[in-house]
Amino acid sequence: MLNVLRKKASSFIVKLLLGSLALVFILYFGSTPFRDDQNKTNSTSTAAYVDNYAISENELVGFVRLQKEMNPFYQNLPENLESTIKQSALNALIDRKILELVALKEGLRVTKSELAENITSDPSLVKDGKFDVVFYHERFRPGYYNRYGIDFETWTKQGLLISKLKTILDKSFFISDEQAKLSYLANNTKISFKKITLNPDTISKNNIIPDELWPLFLQNKLSQEKLKQLGLNEKSLNDISISGAHSIFENGFDANLASEVFKLTPSNPYPSQPLKLDDTYYFFKLVSRIDADLAAFEKNKVEEVKKTKETLAEGYFENWLQKERDQRDIRIL
Repeated sequence: MLNVLRKKASSFIVKLLLGSLALVFILYFGSTPFRDDQNKTNSTSTAAYVDNYAISENELVGFVRLQKEMNPFYQNLPENLESTIKQSALNALIDRKILELVALKEGLRVTKSELAENITSDPSLVKDGKFDVVFYHERFRPGYYNRYGIDFETWTKQGLLISKLKTILDKSFFISDEQAKLSYLANNTKISFKKITLNPDTISKNNIIPDELWPLFLQNKLSQEKLKQLGLNEKSLNDISISGAHSIFENGFDANLASEVFKLTPSNPYPSQPLKLDDTYYFFKLVSRIDADLAAFEKNKVEEVKKTKETLAEGYFENWLQKERDQRDIRIL
């Protein structure tokens, strides 16, 4: 409604009307949360606490229903997954409460005018180009609360507050062009190789001396039959990127050893010796290598930096949120 009037604000009267309506919305929206205790089930039951702030069972049940109605994937799941869905929903509500508390602590607020503008621009609440005030207050808001156990304005205000916090977090995350290039290299340099793993049990059981077996591997004289006799097998790993280097070894990881594998080239496909991690030996042979196209990165640098920042920011945010979770007193009842 406000947007429609702004477009038509060609006279002093319309402008005056616009200002009056804005004032009405500021005073009317966000005044008090809607309550209808007669239709609220289990209103005193609590699903969880975040510090001293309760998340009601009614709110949880309503949020599960909301998720099912918004996402078709949840609608036809077997009953044995209901508890998983409910736990996932509860985790989401806990995270929302944590983010809300952090935002409030940082001094962030949602004004009544911001709340009003957000609600009145909701397409589902606009009829014939105008915000339907009567429908909203008499049917939509009470119906939303009764169905989902969540006051629409409280929920919307919380979402706007969290959006403000995330905007600040996004701005605080910086990545340089050089860091973006390193990330591009890590994701787009890929190798395929063959690997034989010699673990301590196999070595002991079959009296294997890795350094004696290594020359046969270099000369390609370890047949499948020979490997089987020794209790070994040769695996092929394809298109392993630097960022996926953790999958190279069976157990554990060593960056220096992984770098030896990624240094391999078609002209030099073997390491200088078997690689040893703890008590396990690894034989590697490069099959193919695809190096990252740095020219393509430079050509599309702006887009690549943006894409890298978005990808890394997700991990940054999740790590930050996990620290916040660890600092909270979260009790699931």
